[in-house]
Amino acid sequence: MRRVTLQDKDSRETQMRNHVKTVAEAITDDLSGDALFEQYLKIRQHVHRYSIGNLMLMAWQAPDSRCVASRTAFSKIAEEQGHEGRTRTAKAKGKRPAKSWEEFVFVASGSRAVWIWGAPKPCTCTRKVTDPDTGEEIEQPHTFNRFFPVDVYQVEDLRYCDTGEPFEMPTLPTNAVHDEGLFDAILAFAASKGITVEQESLGGAAGVSKVGAIGLQKGDPFFLQVSPLVHELAHELLHDLQSRLDEGSRKLQEGEAEATAAVVLGFLGFDVSLSAAYLRNHRVKSEDVLSSMQRIADTAGEIVDFVETWRERSSIAVPPPVGDAPPLVQGVA
Repeated sequence: MRRVTLQDKDSRETQMRNHVKTVAEAITDDLSGDALFEQYLKIRQHVHRYSIGNLMLMAWQAPDSRCVASRTAFSKIAEEQGHEGRTRTAKAKGKRPAKSWEEFVFVASGSRAVWIWGAPKPCTCTRKVTDPDTGEEIEQPHTFNRFFPVDVYQVEDLRYCDTGEPFEMPTLPTNAVHDEGLFDAILAFAASKGITVEQESLGGAAGVSKVGAIGLQKGDPFFLQVSPLVHELAHELLHDLQSRLDEGSRKLQEGEAEATAAVVLGFLGFDVSLSAAYLRNHRVKSEDVLSSMQRIADTAGEIVDFVETWRERSSIAVPPPVGDAPPLVQGVA
């Protein structure tokens, strides 16, 4: 996505609308971020979507973890990342023959498993019932689902077999913005709107909007949090609770939020090449962005106006744009 920097404050609305058009055009013209997104999605597919009950069990046992999953899932991700594995062999036991397999991660010494419930397995037993015809007691088969406990692990407890280094969980590719002053300014904007921003364990998600509060992935450096923060702020400003309950509007909401983030950061001179890939990944088209042009332009303009005013009052120098620097994505080779 080409970078456009405009400085004429007297025509702010026109500037914002032009940036919205640039974002819309990039959906079809800028394919530079697709490979990174495809790699991220391919790696993340190994982590299962757990039930609400199991997610609650994970949160209770591992409240500070970025991600909890099976060793098998982590091993497959490590293989996708290009790490070397090691062969393990289980001895024969009774009628069960010896079994060999390759694993790419191991659990660090002293770590504890997180226990959840596995998929239900049908079990059959017999129970005594009274025959309605004869009155005699007979045995009748009874089939039911039984849940067995399964051990999963925190990503922080995993190590690569080939290097012994801590496992790096791939996170959603995001535009890297090396400007801590901008991060502080956007935090100040959120506070001015009564929106709290907290560092939380989100299972690897970059950020989440909760209507009145925003969560950012704990442990991520600030330069990977600027873009998600603006994205979630756009959700807060544009999408109330009632609109979020409409599942059919999810594509529209994601399109408006990411387009707003791209307009804000693009206007301030930062590279937003990954935004086009993000929008395509959510099946957002150019016409979808253009149909929301005024909403996006107004929201982006409000954020930019605050940032510029805040910086002037705080006497914070604006560093040169780093639009040509490649985006940083943790855990993706």
